[in-house]
Amino acid sequence: MKRVLTAIMFACLVSTGVWAELGQTAVLVKVSGFDGTDSYQVTSTEEYKALDKRIRDETRYFRKALDNAKKAWEADKNHEKISFPSGAVRPRKMRAAGRFKNAEEARKKLEVYEERLADAEKKEAEKEKERARRSSGRGRGRQSAHSKEKEAEEKRKEAEKEALCEEAAKLFETELEKLMPAAAEPAKEE
Repeated sequence: MKRVLTAIMFACLVSTGVWAELGQTAVLVKVSGFDGTDSYQVTSTEEYKALDKRIRDETRYFRKALDNAKKAWEADKNHEKISFPSGAVRPRKMRAAGRFKNAEEARKKLEVYEERLADAEKKEAEKEKERARRSSGRGRGRQSAHSKEKEAEEKRKEAEKEALCEEAAKLFETELEKLMPAAAEPAKEE
């Protein structure tokens, strides 16, 4: 009798889809982007596997996409005397930061991680402000016109460098996307 009741309950759970929901686990994933910044996201197990496959494919075609981006960069007349900033692009990486019984638990842990990231960014901004304050305080408390010009020139160069890095990253991502569909097509044919 107990076996029959168990079988009936199991059939009801499977037919209503409740069993599938009970078996769903959530994965908190840490993803490092092409620019090296980290982000966290909550995924299901299937989404985690798909993201893992995507990043593995990207890693496989990373070198070829980077070479293609360099060629396109050199062919562009706007970049005749500027070398491609290869350091601006890194392969994406991911790792599971935790597995949870449900998405709600994963979201709670995600909030903790996001809070930590925000605190770290805040501390870094405070350190930068302190460095700037200390460097501007040298020389009897006044900053000469020459040092102000030098500082402005450094800021301008840094802004140009960041703009070039962003442009290189966009070019790389475009080249990678061109290669990715080509990589997916042979897999479909097999």
